[in-house]
Amino acid sequence: MVLLELVGISLQAGCRFFLFFARESRIIKVMEQKRSAGIIINDGAILLMHRVRDGKEFYAFPGGGIEQGEEPSETVVREVKEETGLDVVCGDLVYRTHGGLRSEQFFYVCEYQGGEAKLPIDSPENMRMKDGRQYYKPEWISLSQLEELIVYPVEIKDAVLSDAPVGFREAREFSL
Repeated sequence: MVLLELVGISLQAGCRFFLFFARESRIIKVMEQKRSAGIIINDGAILLMHRVRDGKEFYAFPGGGIEQGEEPSETVVREVKEETGLDVVCGDLVYRTHGGLRSEQFFYVCEYQGGEAKLPIDSPENMRMKDGRQYYKPEWISLSQLEELIVYPVEIKDAVLSDAPVGFREAREFSL
């Protein structure tokens, strides 16, 4: 049995939360970071990232980590472009989560402006697929199929299912 011992905690510009653990005389850094993601609905379909990681298949909302000095609304536009090749305009913040694997997540309704949903060749996600253990693909999924899929975070998937038909009337917060 390997025991993990908390060695230290540090904060970097309010964006990243670092935990350091000592394990078998090595230091392992585990990072939680704030993330922004887009909820992009067009013609009755929602854009999701189809993922396979460590043999587990699931979907996620396109988005990523907030960089130092960047606003969450700027992050979502940048990350959607990097992951999907699509141009979007960031709209309202509709969901915010606390806890879970990420310290904080922001979900914005985004308006699709154009482009073809495909993983850009130079994206970090495309580079990660080269080891064969991960898979990323942006896909338009009919809202009527959303309930059947494994989508993370589940709480946000459920909120989208209830809020999309009525137009995302108010912002909501979730503890994961």
